[in-house]
Amino acid sequence: MGLTPLDIHNQEFSRSFRGYDVDEVDEFLEVVANDIEELTKENERLKSELAEYKRKEEDMKKELEMAQSSAEEKIKVAQREADLIIKEAKLKAEKLVEEAYKEAQRAKEDLEGIKRLRMRFFLEFKTLLESYLRLVEEDNKGVLDVGSVKE
Repeated sequence: MGLTPLDIHNQEFSRSFRGYDVDEVDEFLEVVANDIEELTKENERLKSELAEYKRKEEDMKKELEMAQSSAEEKIKVAQREADLIIKEAKLKAEKLVEEAYKEAQRAKEDLEGIKRLRMRFFLEFKTLLESYLRLVEEDNKGVLDVGSVKE
């Protein structure tokens, strides 16, 4: 701004024979100088406020960037933790399935063993019964022979 309120206030004009009223011109210049001084102060205040708002905006941008960065880092950490939990859960599940399979195999083997024992028991019992039957039949032969003699 080239013209200041002080310049207007100190401005003097040369006098001419048919010129303007000096007092009116001085009063007008005083009003103009005061208005320009107020406008200059208001302009400076607004520039200062604008600079403050720009500084706050920059601070807010930095805070937002930091918050975004922090949020992204937290998301990455949470994702890594979730991946680790899933991996551990899969390993535990595989271990449980493997243990269940082994237990089923043991139960199957036990059942087969029980079936073999049952079969063996029945065969041995049958053999024993057949042996007793032969003994009874042989013993009955002797009784029948002795009984037929007495009659």
